[in-house]
Amino acid sequence: MKDPGIELQTKYASLLSDITYGGVSVPFYDVVPLEAEYPHIKVGERTLLDTSNKTSFTMEVTLGLRVIDRFPANYGSRTSVYSISGDIKERIRKITNRMKLTNFNVVTSRVDNETMIEELTDTYFYFRNEIRFRHIIEDVGRGYLTYNGDDILYNGDKIAFKRYA
Repeated sequence: MKDPGIELQTKYASLLSDITYGGVSVPFYDVVPLEAEYPHIKVGERTLLDTSNKTSFTMEVTLGLRVIDRFPANYGSRTSVYSISGDIKERIRKITNRMKLTNFNVVTSRVDNETMIEELTDTYFYFRNEIRFRHIIEDVGRGYLTYNGDDILYNGDKIAFKRYA
């Protein structure tokens, strides 16, 4: 089973790279630079649970995103964070046109959970919305499974048995 991490994050970046708020582009960061622009989207934590069985290599993958906006202390609004989060959910959760990766089939994409957090520092007031998406992903590359002592070659669309004498 291959790891879909790079392909999935690259797809997120391409789907979310042209989001705007108030006529200004919203940056998508893997690592937030010291002089970051606000509001922005940051990639968060990822989890992977192997759910493979005798006939397929599958996994449940969660990927978190943070939408963060910053205002001078004691001032601000959640509006930007909610608006950007809504755009993100529309793009990631397209049901009629599923997310396509090169070596993986994304079976489902759904919002696993979402949490709004406020933080006040000496100089800034931050609004942060943390969204976690859950995907069921199938590895469609070549691989071998074993069933009753036989090797099974799986190449994404058919299964061939190879019996040893």
